[in-house]
Amino acid sequence: MRSKTMVFGESLDAKYKDTLFVQTFLMDGNIDFGKSNTEAKPCKKYIVEHPDESLAAHVQNCDSILVVERVENIP
Repeated sequence: MRSKTMVFGESLDAKYKDTLFVQTFLMDGNIDFGKSNTEAKPCKKYIVEHPDESLAAHVQNCDSILVVERVENIP
């Protein structure tokens, strides 16, 4: 996922539309496979939790791009 072109979803809060911020999630975060949908078509959907930030990023892993849909607080 880290090597793909990153695209930000339209509904993503502007403060999270930062490539370096999302790269931190992908480097340091953990995928919650129980909440993710790895069988989704055409793009697999993952929830990446970042324990230091208490946030979770919802991303779509497509063939050539990674779409960051939203970032939310972990309860």
